[in-house]
Amino acid sequence: MKENNAMNISVIIAVYNETKYLDKCLKSLDKQKGIDFEVVVVDDGSKRPVSLPKDLNHTVSVHRISHQGTALARNYGAGKAKGKVL
Repeated sequence: MKENNAMNISVIIAVYNETKYLDKCLKSLDKQKGIDFEVVVVDDGSKRPVSLPKDLNHTVSVHRISHQGTALARNYGAGKAKGKVL
């Protein structure tokens, strides 16, 4: 059964100084078909700012916070999410 919600799922990704893996992760998520979701990336104070791959099919938002640890970064992302957090 397909829901009519525009954004029914949110995927939270917390990143700290490992942005080289983020590109591959986002491209993998972008290949998902048949479900509408958003991706919330929380940059937990990385030394280099997060950059997104071009031409993504899903909504991706990036939020930068000062380094506070993975748990707080995920909680921050959950607060920014528009759909059900997975």
